[in-house]
Amino acid sequence: MIKIDDSVSMQLSIETIALEAGVLSNMVDTVKRTFPGLINGVTTAFTNLDSNSSIGKIGEVTKDQQRLIEFIQKSDYMDFDTYKVTVPEGFIATYLEALEVCENAIDYMQYVKDVVLKEFRVYLSVFISNKDSKISSKDNTFKYKEYKSKRDAVNSSFGKLYRANSYDVNSTYHKVIRRNSDFYSLLNSFNKVSKQLKEVDIDFIKQEIKEIIDLIDLIYTQAKENKIETISPEAIQNISNGAFHTASDVETIAACYFRTKTILVSIDNFLNGLKLRFKL
Repeated sequence: MIKIDDSVSMQLSIETIALEAGVLSNMVDTVKRTFPGLINGVTTAFTNLDSNSSIGKIGEVTKDQQRLIEFIQKSDYMDFDTYKVTVPEGFIATYLEALEVCENAIDYMQYVKDVVLKEFRVYLSVFISNKDSKISSKDNTFKYKEYKSKRDAVNSSFGKLYRANSYDVNSTYHKVIRRNSDFYSLLNSFNKVSKQLKEVDIDFIKQEIKEIIDLIDLIYTQAKENKIETISPEAIQNISNGAFHTASDVETIAACYFRTKTILVSIDNFLNGLKLRFKL
């Protein structure tokens, strides 16, 4: 592996590739100058995922949850009007609303694992092993638009759960629970999302990212060593766009994983607090 200058920007590399693709027919020299930036961008996303996927343990709902449901549903909603709840910073939604967003976010994480990362890894492998792929004029832009659409949707959904630029962690029962009759649905959803998050194979995702980084690095190394004669503008832009969207999707997975886990921890603390407060 050739040593990569970590000061090289992914954004600058992408802009350079887009500019030169409009005027050059052979992009080998462009690869030599720009691929360190692509490698740095994907590597940074990997580092963020690695750190954000290792926060605290998700609590388990115990067998006494039925007692809690019965207690809440027999109680008057107004009995809890002064009950304080600690929530993630800036959180303004109900817990049920948040869990619906988390469930969709987990679907997105699985989509990135099963589709986005796999397809890009396979494309890079074929590029390396198949001479024709290096001079192909096929444009994969349509795929990246789909990736971006899904990414924007999940980011937007999470954004609606929080007040921008707020660090407030104080809320109340009435803000996180709309009605006592929602409690059964809340616990069911909590159990479901907790189970689904544990099924997200972060180690597999990290392995896929490592392989992608290694493949981009191999293309860069081969170009530096003059082992590649010709690369078409379309092929290098497919790699450039693929690297950008891989990095963006991995960054979003990291954020989704972190937010989902903090919401689950908040709900777990809320449920345990109720049990302790009312001796259930």
